[in-house]
Amino acid sequence: MDEHDLTTLGREPLGPAGRARPVEDVLRRGRGLRRRVVAARAAAAVAAVAFVAGAGALATRSGPKPDVTMGGGERELPVKVEFCDRPAAEPVPAGELDGLRLVPTTLPDGIEVDVARPVRQGIGTCVDVDPALVLRADGGDRTVEAEITLEGPFGEPFRGTDEVALEPTQLRGREAARTYNPTAPGSDTGFTWTEEDGASWLLTGGGAGVDEATLRGVAEALVLREQPSDGEPAAALPDDAMPDGFEVTWQAPGLPAVEGPSRLEWIVTTTPPVPAGCEIKIVTTARQAPPERLFAASSGVGGYHELDVRGQEGFAIQQHGEVFLYWQEASGVVGSLRCGGDVDTAVRVADSLVEVEPDDPRITTAVPGSPG
Repeated sequence: MDEHDLTTLGREPLGPAGRARPVEDVLRRGRGLRRRVVAARAAAAVAAVAFVAGAGALATRSGPKPDVTMGGGERELPVKVEFCDRPAAEPVPAGELDGLRLVPTTLPDGIEVDVARPVRQGIGTCVDVDPALVLRADGGDRTVEAEITLEGPFGEPFRGTDEVALEPTQLRGREAARTYNPTAPGSDTGFTWTEEDGASWLLTGGGAGVDEATLRGVAEALVLREQPSDGEPAAALPDDAMPDGFEVTWQAPGLPAVEGPSRLEWIVTTTPPVPAGCEIKIVTTARQAPPERLFAASSGVGGYHELDVRGQEGFAIQQHGEVFLYWQEASGVVGSLRCGGDVDTAVRVADSLVEVEPDDPRITTAVPGSPG
């Protein structure tokens, strides 16, 4: 074990009731940390997977995957990092993106397609993971009134970010921290804690009726599993603990899926660009949850679900004259669209997407920010 692994182990909290971790736990964490360092260093060099269009879905040929297993067949838990670094996107031949090369045939007046870029985006040191559980309150007329999201299990405690501060508290009979945004008091709230088994969790909420007491009640009632058996969810909330007006809209069927080392992205930009125009992305993914959620509801921000987008259920966020629209394009592929205007306009643009040939003159290999 090198000195970097030892430094990380030094930040590990004591076990339950202040007891030091058993030697075998420390050695297991050391092996896991070592694997994560190797995987992170190699991520930028991993080749992209090839995607071939099928009848209404995309078939995938997976490339090498990082080692995410531990002794006994258990999966190593991901870590929610404080800061992360994604490598620059690399251009790829448009022919590798069969089924992803979608360009709109309908755009608002005065807006035209500028260029389309096929690229490979490495994940780098970032960790993109599905949520374990999402609860949502429906405000009627397709609107989302509030949302509560549980993330985890993570292999290390969440230590906050520039936008998320931590305040010590007690939860589930152990030390925990309340999370809040110091630059926008009252915008959202949450809790983070580590269970006796060493797994850490992050519960956040935003919108009408989501206050500290509501989140505490949810957190106390959660049934959590660090390594669920086949068919068991990693997290569940008993029916009698569900806050009034809320329902489960996503529950990971086991350990939440983690994004692969790289993904293919098809990026379409317009003239004029956003926010006056549009940007469209069709992206491959190893995650399974419906794309995007309402992380925090605040004044001037509206969430919309149960939207019919290209024959799939979509989700939209409307704020300050812009719409962010998300949908599942196919198995392992998600679409997103950012446009000025309203939700209905964004849906019409998405519904008009058609595939173009790899030699379409609008396709460029230039990556924004790179020479040439």
